[in-house]
Amino acid sequence: MARRKVEVLEWEIRQLKSDCVEKILDFKKLFSAIPEKIDEKITIMEEMIRKMLEFQTKMASPEAREATKFFMTAKKVEDLEE
Repeated sequence: MARRKVEVLEWEIRQLKSDCVEKILDFKKLFSAIPEKIDEKITIMEEMIRKMLEFQTKMASPEAREATKFFMTAKKVEDLEE
């Protein structure tokens, strides 16, 4: 009877060890994928920032031109008044 209990306990320990090894491997897979996912996210964010800067540059250009025209017109008026 005692021998049977030992065999059952040994089987349970082997099963538990197998389950732990499987869980550890699953965690290793998950953790090894994290840097790749972070790199992907950074690449996406860099692209978004680049596009936003391009858009801002395009939008700022007409406004800058208008401001320059306004400044140049005001300067000409000042020159005429002198």
